[in-house]
Amino acid sequence: MQKFRLAAPALAIGLGASLGAWLAASAARAADPVADFYSGKSVQLVIGYAPGGGYDIYARALSRHMGIPGNPSIVVQNMLRVQLRKRSGELVGHAIEALWLGSTGAGADSDVFPTVLRRMFHLPMKVVTGYHSAADVVLAITRKEVDGRCGWSWSSMMAWNKDMYQSKAINVALQLATERLAELPDTPTILEVAGEGDQRAALRLIISRQMMARPYVAPPGIPPERLKALRAAFDATMKDPEFLKDAQRQDLEVRPLSGAQADALIAEIYASPPAVVKLAVDVMKE
Repeated sequence: MQKFRLAAPALAIGLGASLGAWLAASAARAADPVADFYSGKSVQLVIGYAPGGGYDIYARALSRHMGIPGNPSIVVQNMLRVQLRKRSGELVGHAIEALWLGSTGAGADSDVFPTVLRRMFHLPMKVVTGYHSAADVVLAITRKEVDGRCGWSWSSMMAWNKDMYQSKAINVALQLATERLAELPDTPTILEVAGEGDQRAALRLIISRQMMARPYVAPPGIPPERLKALRAAFDATMKDPEFLKDAQRQDLEVRPLSGAQADALIAEIYASPPAVVKLAVDVMKE
């Protein structure tokens, strides 16, 4: 026993340090309820549109890189909200009387925004709802089934339909935003053409959703510590070099808004005066 203690003090110290580190790491893991909850599980990431559109491609890129405590697998699932309904062929060719726009369904930007423009500015727009995805709407434009689309994300257009824009097959007439994009310095925003007072305030309320672009939400009642962990994982992914490289490869624009910033925006929306809210609701109705 005496010889063992004298011959291997370094080994004893090294073993003790390793054992201490292992015990500390084990204790940290055991003390992390979020990692314990997600460990060995799958997180379902549901997309309300068919494959191929902006929501789908962004979500799949996120799922490949987002690291959640406990390392659960992220399973992406497309869950369509509406059934496909197309305009009858007899109406094709009447763009002079009414501008026909393709939409992915009730509640989507491509449905809400043309409704707002039609009701607030009395523009001759009619919406063809029910296309499965934004890609289907673009295909309908090329087939002359519809004349255009309202509520088209600039990042999506540049990623997948840049050739249509550069060839003048499509034109951007109005920006549904609070400020002009640097890439579209000569195209006015909807706030610039709106009237003063409640009309402008209602439009600002409606387009505020654009600032969140493609938001990711968790089920109601999620424990605060899990919400915090998911937000931290999202924020970290937005800075991850491999994710950014993947996004650049697909021409995906990355301008993230944090969960705290989204909360502040939502609080601002809920603080809108009742008269402004009523006007916004009225012009969004079919």
